[in-house]
Amino acid sequence: MNCSPNELVRGFSELDLLQWSIVIDTAEPFQRIETQQKFDNLKLNNKRLKYNYATGDLVLLRNYLNKGKFEPNFLGPYEVVKVSTNTIKIRKEGKVEEVNIKRVNPLKGW
Repeated sequence: MNCSPNELVRGFSELDLLQWSIVIDTAEPFQRIETQQKFDNLKLNNKRLKYNYATGDLVLLRNYLNKGKFEPNFLGPYEVVKVSTNTIKIRKEGKVEEVNIKRVNPLKGW
């Protein structure tokens, strides 16, 4: 027979390293990751606010340098000069400043 008793019982040699290699099917885990990412994106995008600013609109700029409770949370109003995808350009004290669209709120007329 020319094989060990362990080899007879298991059907392969424990010393053969090629028998110990594990074949992993990566398609199923990648598919689960992709479906979870799609679910997470839908969940987050449903809560996202839609921003519709146009040139000439008046906006308020969030004050991140708020030093106390008596400081205003928003500064402005400022006029929108140009609208891009994630940023808008506003006219602030005679200068044009580019700010992120999440940093501004529309001025609501009562």
